[in-house]
Amino acid sequence: MKTSRRQDTVPKIIENPQAIILEHARKILDADGYGALNMRAIAKSCGIATGTIYNYFPTKRHLLLQMMTNYWDTHFVCIDKTTASDEELLAKLKKVFDIMEAFVLCFRDVWVSMRSENESICTHEHIPPGHDYLQRLAEKVELILIIEEKRDPTALNYPLAARDMANFIVQNYFIICQMRSLPYSSLETLLLKVLQ
Repeated sequence: MKTSRRQDTVPKIIENPQAIILEHARKILDADGYGALNMRAIAKSCGIATGTIYNYFPTKRHLLLQMMTNYWDTHFVCIDKTTASDEELLAKLKKVFDIMEAFVLCFRDVWVSMRSENESICTHEHIPPGHDYLQRLAEKVELILIIEEKRDPTALNYPLAARDMANFIVQNYFIICQMRSLPYSSLETLLLKVLQ
């Protein structure tokens, strides 16, 4: 009589699989770029079944959007601490710029590749409510300006409303981060002239 070799196996329970998937996706993106980022590569890297990854992220775009969301959720906390600090205005704005620059450097390859594939992740129709990071960043910069203005009403004298000035700063930060043709020190000199 043959004995059955079948063993009852219990699926392994993975603690926080979404975080593991995102961590390995980030490592692949950092090391090998957008072209190497796919569900199979992530599955191989983290030891999670491809189907499980698709349960959390139905498409690569969903995965990338969550990676960007996680980036900003983490860094908005840092910006909030900077906003509440006693640092000088230009030091606060430089920290905001550094965070944006790191974001652009991390995801620039993604945007360029997706643009060449005629697929976009960053147009308004692709961004869920609450995920317009440039707008949220502008709101943080606006708060920095308002706090600074309340701290010393005579120190700031910019020609626009705080909201418009914040949008101007953030849009210029984004352009400088992408184009990399103007050093931050030059923009800081201009900001100093415009803000005071």
